[in-house]
This record gives sequence, structure tokens and C-alpha cells, in this order.
Amino acid sequence: MKKTGLLLLICISFATPLSALVITEHQLAQTPLPISSTASVYYEGKIILFINNNNGTETLPLIYNGTWHYGTPLHIGITGENAIVCNNEVYLVGGTYVSTGKLANTIEIYNGSHWTVINTSMPMPVYGAASLGYSGKIFLFGGVNSSYALAEGIASDYSNIIQVYDTATNTWQVLTEKLPVGIAFASYLFNGSVFFMVGGSYGVHALNSVFAFNPATGLVSELAPLPYGLEGEGLAYIHNELFSIGGMVFESVIHPSSKILALEGNTSWIYVWNMSEPVYDMAYVQVNSSIYLIGGYNSTNIEISNVNLLNFVYPPSSPRIINYASGNQWIFVEWTNVSPVYYLVLNSSAGISTILTYNNYYNVTDLQNGIQYYIYVVPHDIAGNGTPSNTIKLTPSTIPNQPVISYKLGNDNITLFWVPGYNGGLSILGYYITLSNNTYTKTFWVGNTTNFTLTGLFPNDVYYVRIIAENPDGNSTPAMIKFTSITIPHISASMVRIGNKAYIKWKTTEPANLTLLVYLNGKSIYNSTVSGTEYMYILNSYGNYTFVIQGANVAGSSFTEIKTLYYPTPVIPNYNISYENGTLIVKINESSYFKYQVLVNNTQILLSSAGLGKIAASPGLYLIQIIVYNQLGNYTKAVIPFLIKPPVNTNTSSTITISNISISNTSSSSVNHPIVLAGGTSTKAPSLNPFIVYSLLALIIIGAIIIILKK
Repeated sequence: MKKTGLLLLICISFATPLSALVITEHQLAQTPLPISSTASVYYEGKIILFINNNNGTETLPLIYNGTWHYGTPLHIGITGENAIVCNNEVYLVGGTYVSTGKLANTIEIYNGSHWTVINTSMPMPVYGAASLGYSGKIFLFGGVNSSYALAEGIASDYSNIIQVYDTATNTWQVLTEKLPVGIAFASYLFNGSVFFMVGGSYGVHALNSVFAFNPATGLVSELAPLPYGLEGEGLAYIHNELFSIGGMVFESVIHPSSKILALEGNTSWIYVWNMSEPVYDMAYVQVNSSIYLIGGYNSTNIEISNVNLLNFVYPPSSPRIINYASGNQWIFVEWTNVSPVYYLVLNSSAGISTILTYNNYYNVTDLQNGIQYYIYVVPHDIAGNGTPSNTIKLTPSTIPNQPVISYKLGNDNITLFWVPGYNGGLSILGYYITLSNNTYTKTFWVGNTTNFTLTGLFPNDVYYVRIIAENPDGNSTPAMIKFTSITIPHISASMVRIGNKAYIKWKTTEPANLTLLVYLNGKSIYNSTVSGTEYMYILNSYGNYTFVIQGANVAGSSFTEIKTLYYPTPVIPNYNISYENGTLIVKINESSYFKYQVLVNNTQILLSSAGLGKIAASPGLYLIQIIVYNQLGNYTKAVIPFLIKPPVNTNTSSTITISNISISNTSSSSVNHPIVLAGGTSTKAPSLNPFIVYSLLALIIIGAIIIILKK
């Protein structure tokens, strides 16, 4: 026999005695055709069964969401497969091909509209296995690992291995942990932490074993066995109890069962309830505390299309009183909603009163002021009375008057102040503050204080504040104010400088009082209130300027900064170049706004603090470069050719001096000065033609200038 797959929706609750359990049974719309041993899942609010068409050539999704309809078929017939929900997708794993009887080693994904084969490398193809989807992995437990036609009754073909498919890596592995015995066609479910495998078969033997697998540890353990061998049953896990539903019982007489058993305290199975008809080999799906039994075989072993819904109803859990108040001759109580019917009980010195209500709240009127009432709630459903709620104490009396509110706005916050009104004759316990706008409402309990700051407000939103005073018996009517929140003004600014004029523009997110502060080289030189959105400032001195625009309103202040550098354009200074007794001397008049560099034939010479530089020289042509930088990195330079002629008489020393009067150049430029000749006198006239000599010399000098300038 083949068994169904299962997706269990976990129902978590506190343990309740099984004797208090009531099970109801309802017949739903039948399936379009009789079905049995069908893989099934609960996916995206729908029950999906995977059935075969009449001739077994296709596997069809049969979908139930109040009515039955078919989905996209898998164009091959498979039986004994496993349907698993993992990673919020439906996987179809293993089974046998109906047309050939061969084992299927495939994994396919069904997304509701089409099928996709993702793996064909199952280590041991099986059908009739138990399956679990957990933490991105698919577990297969046991199953029959040979042809279906040959496997019935051959125990050696019943596997006890645990195969695991990793959806992240698309790979299989076999765990070292094994089942105690080869097993197939077991019923199974997962309760969120433990995977149960109940009954099933091993060869010709029906099993009464109950195995538990912990996917977190990978270990298998055995629980209390069933009272008889069982196959084709349904399983449920409700209120921390494992239930076995129906199935085929293997005792002295093999027969279908209508019994529901429960594993009480993990120690023994006890009888709980009888269904109206026996059923086995049905699909079963649990949704909360309801079990759907779909198809299967009835007491005469006829395949059916019934859909039976079982509701497991326990007495309701204890409600919790969450809101209460009292006033002038009245008490209001509200509690968590756990059942369809409630009894509100009031116990006082005047006696006990019980009120029946179908709501989870009640307002009791015409009470006597000054009497203390002990109040609790008893829930009720078809299983009987549940556990009573917590007990509260209330004393009706006059409620306090509303307070008188004042406030102070801050940066995205408001500080509330209030003067308490009349306390109603009882001590004020504290205050509720409700803050609301057009999108949300929040309520704060602030205790017995007379001021409170609400933060995290959205700027320029309209808010309402309600303050309610509470004494032991109730709340005052709310005192209310309306306000528009504010925030610190945020300023953005830009600047354009033309010459010594700085044009500053700004924007503010909020109305604000504006102040312009100007700093030169870190020292404050200007502080003035400004208006509008722009301002022109004249830069009277050179240096590093910082402009600060500061805005302030009642929420606070903020500022933004703009920095600019204002320095003069570099100019060539007055200079003096001389040659005396083997030394070339350069003297420049330095300015504190500039930095200077002097190169003689591309060799830098050091300048003293007085702007004086010296370098040893012999007769020849020298190109002297004077480079001037300002602090912005702009520069200009002058190129001065300087020729030292050798003295005709070695006993005669040569001296020469040149200087400029005033040279001014634009930044990043250079100036070539005329050739200057320096040398001694001669007692004899040269025999060469002077015109030829000076022409050759001029050509040499011009060539040298061109080479240096290219560098």
C-alpha cells in the first residue's frame, strides 16, 4: 500500500487533559474522483493533492481552496512519490513510473503553473518513503528500493537509510544514522522540532513502531509503540499531543479502523474518539486544530472521494483581562478573545453576580459606589468551561476631572505640562497621553507626573494630544490640544566669488532668524543679522575666509560653513643679479603673500630670509629663473639669461650687476629677459671679426634658452 505525504501546520498550546477533548466531524465537498494513497501538501492556503489520471499517464495537481480544480499536469505518471514544502516551494521526489514500474530518481519543483526537473541523482531511488522539509533540506526516510511489482513482501527491499537533499547545493548525501528497521508506507508528520514516523510496513509485516527523528541533531529515537500493527492512518499534533486517526489495523483480524488514538505523555496510546466511518490510505492535512481526511478506502475497502473535516476542540485557554475601568456606578472590563462564550463574574460584599456575554468585553452599570468588586472571566465552548482569567479589583466612584494642558515646542518634540483637575476624591494613579496625526495613534502611560516630552515628531505635521487622568476607579474625559510640530532649521548655502566680492546664497528648511559670521584666518571679523536669501561681502584683506550662516528658531539652531581662499596674483618681484669674483648673486625683494624659488641652469639655490641667494659660477651662459607662487598654487616666472665672459687678463677680476625696475606678469606665465653679458677688459683687440663672434654667440645663447624653456 502507498501512503500520503503531509504538510503539518503546527498548533502550539499548553497541555490539556485528553478527557476534556471534544472532536467534531463535518463532510466537505467531495473530490472529483475517488483517490487513495495520494501525496499532498498544504501550500499558500490551499490543499494540493498529486493524483494520476485514469490511465496513469499523467500526474495531476488536484487543488482545494473551497472548491476542487486541477492544476498543470506533470506529463508522466508517478506513484509512491513524496510531496514536500521546503523554502516555500513544492518539491516532488522519487516514486515509481506508472507506465514502467521503474523507480524515479528525480526531484521536480511545482510552482503552481509549471514543473521543473532540478536533480536526477538520488543515491537510492525509493517510493513509499517518509519525507521532511527542514532548513533548506529534504529528508527521505526508508522506502522501497526496488520495483513496486516485486517489492511487496520482500523485506530486504525495505530501506532503513536516511537520504538528505540540500536545495542550496543541489546535492544528495546519506546520513550515518539509520532507522532501526527497514520501513515504508509509514504515516508521518513534523511538529516543528520532532519528525514522527508511525506504523507502516516491513515486508509483509505491519509495524506498530513509533520513531522520532530530531533534525537538529540527526538522531532517531523510539517512542511508545502502538497497541497493534497499523498502516494507512492519518496523524495530527494538537495541544502537545500526537494523534493517530483511522488506518488499517493488523490484529488477529485485519480490519479498517475508525478509532482516534492519542500518545499520552509519550508513554502510552489511549483511545480518544470514534469517527462515523472507518477509513484508511487517505490523504491527511492539518491546518491549526483541524484535520482534513481526503479520499482513501472505507470499511468495505472501496476507494472513496469523501472529504472529512475533524475539529479538535479543547476547553478554551485562560483569557487575560487587558483593559478595565470604573466610574460613577459602572465598571468596564475587556479581555483577550479565546472562546465564543464568556461568564463575567463579580464578587463583592453585596453577593456574586454572573453575566453571560458573547463579546470579549462588558460594561456593568447600576453598581453601588464605594464597594470593591473582585472580577474575573470564565471562557466556555462546546468542550465546557475553560480556565478562569486573572482577577482584578475595582471600586466604582466619581472619575477625576480632566487636566489643564500647556506646552513648549522643541526640535521634533513637544514638552507637555498640565495642572491636575479634581481627583474625584481618590488619589490620582497617573496619566495616559495619546498622540495622533492623520496616519497613526500612540498611547503612553506616563505615571503620576505633571510633565512629559514626546519625541520623534515629523516636522510640520499637525498633531493632537489627549491627556487622561486615572484614579483607582476610572479615567477622566480627555483634555486635548492641537499643535504643528517644528524642527531646527537646516541651512544649505553656496558662494560665488568675483574678485574681492563674495556673493553668498542660502536656503532654510524652516523659518529662522539668520546671522552671518565671517572669520579671517580663524579670527572673527564680522557678525551681523541678515535677511532674505543672499548677501554680498567685500574681501578687504588676503587670507583664509570662513563664512558661517546660522539659523535659529524656538526648536534650536544650526549652521553651515563655506570656505574660500583670497590671495593676490603672483608677480615677479624687484630683483638684482650680480657676479663678483666667481660668485653669482641673486637678490629679490620678497613679499609675505608669496613663496619664491630661484633656479640657476635648473639648479635651485637657497634663499636667505633677506631674499639673497648665491652660487659659485665661472664664465659661461646662465639662465636664471625666478618663480613666484601664491597660497592657491598659482605661479608666474621670469627667465633671465646671464652671460659671464672670461677675462682677457687673468689678473683682472670681473664684476657686473643687473636689476629690474618693475616686472609684473599674470599667473602661471614666464618672461624672458634680454641677454646680459658680463666679463673683464682686454688690453688687446681681438683679431676675429666682432660681428661674426657675437652672431655665433647669440645663436648659442638662443639655442640654450629654447632647451631650458622646453624643460
